[in-house]
Amino acid sequence: MQPRSKNFNRNKYYSREYVDNMKLLPNATALGVFYSTDKVSLQQQTLSVGNIKKTQYTITLETTDSIESLKVDDYVLYSGELWLVESIIAHDYNDAKEFSARPSFTTEIRLRK
Repeated sequence: MQPRSKNFNRNKYYSREYVDNMKLLPNATALGVFYSTDKVSLQQQTLSVGNIKKTQYTITLETTDSIESLKVDDYVLYSGELWLVESIIAHDYNDAKEFSARPSFTTEIRLRK
């Protein structure tokens, strides 16, 4: 078990079938929970498509929890708001495959809203 003093945010994640118009359906059940820290803070980008401008927000979280059931296009409840999972990148730092009490992997999750 990892120390929670380093990972401040408690996030739940849901399958896309439980989300409609960026709101959870009444029968929504979380696929799991993970604790994370912000690796890259909130970024804002303005997209232009023809005459329409839209603001898109992205954030990158880092966790050492096992989140094998989380997939791209699922939703994460982060800071009370639903975010779409844009990418998941896993890093294994224990190349020698030696036993260690510390987690040998981290996962970066990029979220978009």
